Amino acid sequence: MTRGRCPLLERYNRTLSADPSNVLYHIAAIKGPFQRQPPDVLEEETLPGRELAELVALGLQSQGFDGITLEDAAPIFLVTAHSGGLDYTLSCSLYLPDEVDPVWIVECDPHYSFWQRLVGYSEEEELGRLLDALAALLARDPRPREVRWFRYIPSNPFHTERFSPTPRRR
Repeated sequence: MTRGRCPLLERYNRTLSADPSNVLYHIAAIKGPFQRQPPDVLEEETLPGRELAELVALGLQSQGFDGITLEDAAPIFLVTAHSGGLDYTLSCSLYLPDEVDPVWIVECDPHYSFWQRLVGYSEEEELGRLLDALAALLARDPRPREVRWFRYIPSNPFHTERFSPTPRRR
């Protein structure tokens, strides 16, 4: 039996290797003083993560993204944004509730699955535009002290050497 080549897999690999900037890191781990402790009276406006979610929603809206919605899905907040022809949901949450240096996560999963990308669907432009805008707004705001980008989130994002400083591979 001879081993054949899979044209779909070859095309997928060629696409990935042709332009290294098309590998997108869609999870941002953030160190910053966002409100993490709710007051004695729990109100929707004061749940941990709302301040970060509002920053993301207002920042994306100011950068021209349409269809911005903010939803409380305790214990996370969901921000929906329209980019290109696709709707993306960004989840904003407290990841490590450290007393001194809490870690926050903003995650925007790709819209297309591995199999859809394998047969030629691409969202590099849409997702890349959204992640670049998110990186820009986090860089402009004074609250995030450090931001690291990942494709898969490690158990402690700030105790690992494998990360990207931007959402695109450098």
